[in-house]
Amino acid sequence: MLLDGEKYLDKVSDLIKISNTIRIAVAFWGAGSELLFDGVVGKQLRIICNLSMGGSNPVVIEKLMAMKNVEIRQLDQLHAKLVLSEQGMVVGSANMSANGLSFEGKESDSFFELGIYSTDSSLLTEAVHWFDKKWKKARTIDEKDIESAKRAWSRRRGLRPSIENNNKEKTGLLETDMVDLKDRPIYFVICRDSGPEEAINYLNEIAKREELSSGKLHVYTGWSDGQLPRERGDIIIPIYVGVRGGITIYSPQIPLPEFRKVTRNAIWDVTAIMKKEDYRNILPFRFGNDDRQHLVKPIRTWFDECLKKEFENNENGLTKPVSEFLKWRNSH
Repeated sequence: MLLDGEKYLDKVSDLIKISNTIRIAVAFWGAGSELLFDGVVGKQLRIICNLSMGGSNPVVIEKLMAMKNVEIRQLDQLHAKLVLSEQGMVVGSANMSANGLSFEGKESDSFFELGIYSTDSSLLTEAVHWFDKKWKKARTIDEKDIESAKRAWSRRRGLRPSIENNNKEKTGLLETDMVDLKDRPIYFVICRDSGPEEAINYLNEIAKREELSSGKLHVYTGWSDGQLPRERGDIIIPIYVGVRGGITIYSPQIPLPEFRKVTRNAIWDVTAIMKKEDYRNILPFRFGNDDRQHLVKPIRTWFDECLKKEFENNENGLTKPVSEFLKWRNSH
């Protein structure tokens, strides 16, 4: 039987419900996939997943590990999608609620999955042998594995392709689906000034001795650990608040952690101002000059309503995920 669309998930769910011994080798697991096993009592369930590639949500894996009668192992090379029992098997393209690119829930709605359901006894026997061999190769999962998986999952979520890429051109930020920004390391950095003269001199020193292809340099002074995005892959969108309260939104930047300078008196974080062609490819929304001007008024309102007091009490400024702004915007 050929399975597509909702038929795929329905058949997997039915197979789990009617079977007593269940073998599952599915590489990647997304939010909500553990619900397939709600009410599974008195059954033997063995699961092989792939934790190393960052396509499995480790929170889901922890929930599966906590279930009774469930054994779960990991296999780094696994890319299969098999649900197998004494009643039949489903083999196809679909992971459990995610698709290997760290999409979850509605994020994967635009992808077409296809599978086959079979009750052929000879195929079931071959599939059992295949699974049992992989089970022996697979490793148990401990706390260190979960911690590593959380880091890998976070990186993969941040780098997942935009869902807009599959069906239409990019929209402006205000028209972007909030789901597409969830967990992405894209931040508004709201601050007051560009740093003292000595920090600017430090930037000039770097520019003279290094060949940098990432655009012009910028510096943030005095931001302590945890206040400013510093990881490779992070994207900073600076918002400057003037002495009279004016808002200016600038082009995106990327951290250059190798040039960070810490002295007794100062901390200087160097970033590269991205070129238009770079951020146009990386950001999941448009962010040209017109788009930034269009954002000034709503960001001004967001700042006044939600951030002003916190900003005034902070010496350097604030870092907020762009998704937090969009969540506020959607609620108004």
